[in-house]
Amino acid sequence: MMTKNQTNEREQLEMLTIDQLVPNDHLVRKLEAAIDFSFIYPLVEHLYSPNGHHQKLIQRHIWESYVEEAEHLRHSYDIKQIYAKRKETIERVFADAKEKHGMRWTTLRGLKKLSMQAMLTFAAMNLKKLATWTWQVA
Repeated sequence: MMTKNQTNEREQLEMLTIDQLVPNDHLVRKLEAAIDFSFIYPLVEHLYSPNGHHQKLIQRHIWESYVEEAEHLRHSYDIKQIYAKRKETIERVFADAKEKHGMRWTTLRGLKKLSMQAMLTFAAMNLKKLATWTWQVA
């Protein structure tokens, strides 16, 4: 229970930069140090406006064909059958993570601790799935 003298920890703000999220020994940092990616900028320059922001018109144009294709596929007979199984597969995994593995709330603070908890939880869920498959085959 909170008293008048305690601060509400939920109202605290933590600022992070992308640099803080990537460990110093991460493969991405090693690649960045080894490869000069400056050649990419001229190749994608036409996608950006002069002030550096991505052009909305081009972005809509790029995604438009994919949205149309997704809508087309979503209504096809085969995809409707697969999508119907979503309740038994994907949504069930999220429900299990929330109810059985404590992913509904957290008692941890900090991105590193939360990431570690999530990775361990997902690893446990995958081991459980592999064990179930193994028992079904045997």
